[in-house]
Amino acid sequence: MEEQLNERLKLAFTVYKSTVWEISTDIQYWQSFLKWAIKEYQEKSNYPDLLFEAGFCVYDVDYSTQSGLLKSHNKTFTIYKSELEDHRQDFINWVMNFSIIKAYNAVELFFLEAIKILFFPDNQNSENSKRNIDKLQKGIKEYLLENNCTYDTKNNRHIIEFLKANSSSFSMFLLKPIRVDLETNWSYFFELFSILRNIISHQRMIVNMDALNEIKSKSKDIFDRHFELVEDSNGFMSLHPKESVFLGFLFLINEFSLNTVKNIARQPNLDFLDMR
Repeated sequence: MEEQLNERLKLAFTVYKSTVWEISTDIQYWQSFLKWAIKEYQEKSNYPDLLFEAGFCVYDVDYSTQSGLLKSHNKTFTIYKSELEDHRQDFINWVMNFSIIKAYNAVELFFLEAIKILFFPDNQNSENSKRNIDKLQKGIKEYLLENNCTYDTKNNRHIIEFLKANSSSFSMFLLKPIRVDLETNWSYFFELFSILRNIISHQRMIVNMDALNEIKSKSKDIFDRHFELVEDSNGFMSLHPKESVFLGFLFLINEFSLNTVKNIARQPNLDFLDMR
């Protein structure tokens, strides 16, 4: 029975790994390739200065006829040879920010699949449809209510509460500082991870004062190590991962995810996931 559970957990891990590994390898490749390609291009004196130009267009549709004229804004977007490094940084920043959303979704599905395997043996439909996930989420909430556990669903806190209720070792793990030179523990790390996901998904990567205060109250050291705020053209403070150390943040996500599943599966180490 334990062997069957481990095989199913290993499969869930394979799905998770394929996503987060792709994120890190893509970032590493495009960081190195774009730097090389830009250097090569800028060293060619016979290459044109203007590489790209695009406009913003939309059809002005008449509601009664559904016909319309194509209208365009008078400003265009251009990329010149001398600006390539700036645009490379903007592109990589965009990729790193959106990789947080992709990683968060992978973590969430990994945890839900592990919960289904370990704690809901009667809910073994392998299809991750919305209906099946909703059914699992309902079971998690009902368990918490039946066991007098308070919870809220913001930032997936109910999932964390469910795991704590079913694993004393996971509860202890959450309270441990991530590193000896940091104050942030794993519980606050997940909170930071969730806050960043919300900022990127729902706030156009703009960090308002409320979000910044929440970040500083929980994980200031981790945030300062891996991110910075840069004022954009509209005067808003925009989230910018630090390119040189961002992969370290992804590493912490993997460390949190795998050790969480290890603890709730009551495993002594990560060998059961073929991490040897």
